[in-house]
Amino acid sequence: LSHYATLDTLVTIVDGINIYDVLGSIETLSDANNVSGMVGNTGASTVSDASGGGGDDDVCILGGASDDEAEEENEVEVDDRPVSQLWLEQIEFANVVVVSKASILLKNEGKENGEKKLAEIEKLIKRLNPKAHVVVPREDKYGDLDVSKTLINTGLFDMEEASASAGWLQELEKEEHTAETEEYSISSTVFRASDRPFHPDRLSSILGGFGNYEAALKSTQATGERKDDPFQGVFRSKGQLWLANCNAFPIDFHSAGAHIDVSMNDDEMPFLAAIKRSEWETEEMDIYKSLVKDGKWTDDHGDRRSELVFIGVHLNKTLIHEKLTSALVTNEETAQLGGKSGWKKLNDPFFDGAAKDHFELPE
Repeated sequence: LSHYATLDTLVTIVDGINIYDVLGSIETLSDANNVSGMVGNTGASTVSDASGGGGDDDVCILGGASDDEAEEENEVEVDDRPVSQLWLEQIEFANVVVVSKASILLKNEGKENGEKKLAEIEKLIKRLNPKAHVVVPREDKYGDLDVSKTLINTGLFDMEEASASAGWLQELEKEEHTAETEEYSISSTVFRASDRPFHPDRLSSILGGFGNYEAALKSTQATGERKDDPFQGVFRSKGQLWLANCNAFPIDFHSAGAHIDVSMNDDEMPFLAAIKRSEWETEEMDIYKSLVKDGKWTDDHGDRRSELVFIGVHLNKTLIHEKLTSALVTNEETAQLGGKSGWKKLNDPFFDGAAKDHFELPE
């Protein structure tokens, strides 16, 4: 495409009234009338009544093919990407973000409260994408939006810069001692652990409450500090996990609104420490030197580490760190399991037993 046209500016629109509804939604693009109004590549899905009601949607398959074959033949591809995830990714990649319906918000909330909410939305967007230009037209039907100045011929798009513009990535790259200011209760926190891996069962048990902004706000207003679910108010998180029963490979983790995803990394790249040093080539040696220089290599565990960033509103950072630390494998548990090799015996709530195949590299 770049041979025929120039991509000048990437613009995305954010609904200023329904922004938290979209973030807290568990709907997907395939859901008809989803909160975002977006439709995926395969359109909205419909659900047929297969309970034997005798309606026109009933389907009966007779002989000739096995159940598996029939199921495969009738399988329809569905674009079921989470609305909140797609919406956040659009913000993270955009050069310009336009907040819509500001005039309606100001009318409904009054000027003082409306301007406060618009400022909070703008801060939220800048936290997600610090490099984005955020535009908030306040007149009806974008009457005060200068399209020629703001959206056209800006020359803002740069693929390399856009790929590194996401707020979560910039937070992870900050020095650990970097302090941050907190405006409109929007903030972030980074959790790192390189001394011990996560216990899969305990980690699984605490991962809940993401995207519940209303509960986070009510809890904070009632007590001054939230003491319940640690991840209430988190609207974006990303990073890697070191799971005890998956000792050779980092695990990808991310959340978008209420959606959580824990998965093997796409390219199946193991920790460098899982590869025998005798098998390292020049590339591995260069990676090792870089890790040592950056302080990301330990004598006991090499480059095995968990590193997660959480971005949200009304975050109880202390509680987040306490809960995540409590989910790490203890030294006593390791001893009871007969050492690190015993981690392989731990239950596998995330991958239904497949983690054991990623505990160590094959000989």
